[in-house]
Amino acid sequence: MQACVSFIFDRLTSMCIPFSEYAECEIGEIIDSFYIIKGRQPRLICECNIAYNESFVNVALNKSVEYSSIYSLNSDFHPDYLTDGNHNTLAVTGLGVPYAIVDLQDTYDIFSFFIANRIDCCPERLRNFKLLASDDQITWTECIYYPNAVGIDCTLRAHTPCIGRFVKLHILYTTFLQLRELEVFILL
Repeated sequence: MQACVSFIFDRLTSMCIPFSEYAECEIGEIIDSFYIIKGRQPRLICECNIAYNESFVNVALNKSVEYSSIYSLNSDFHPDYLTDGNHNTLAVTGLGVPYAIVDLQDTYDIFSFFIANRIDCCPERLRNFKLLASDDQITWTECIYYPNAVGIDCTLRAHTPCIGRFVKLHILYTTFLQLRELEVFILL
């Protein structure tokens, strides 16, 4: 089986559409969160089975967000839009090696993340990033490292649950962090 490196989820057709020059999967194919190609080790990929999150609870909803910097050219891109539950708002950092930290206000076993990426421009900027968890914002545990471009909407599952009160999405190169939503899912 070939694997999509990256794709978008087309809500009109409810299908995955390859979103990368390297994507080799069929349109509409549902991709699991791990794959093996030509004897390589399993690697994490973005999956488009967004129904996966329906049995979980988004604990990031309406929680406070700290950004590495604020995009100063437009006040409509406030950091708190990252967790407002509205996929039509946009939270943007200034240019740098950006991160966003969400305070979940309690410690949880985190199973998955849903990222609603920017759709009107530059979704390829969200690549080469880590999702981390911490109880104290000093010691961070890596939940997921994702080297590829995400595309538009993406569910990422942790191989094993991450534990933490704080969740950090950290892009590892100089760019803008620009997302419509970050959702953090736990099992109740």
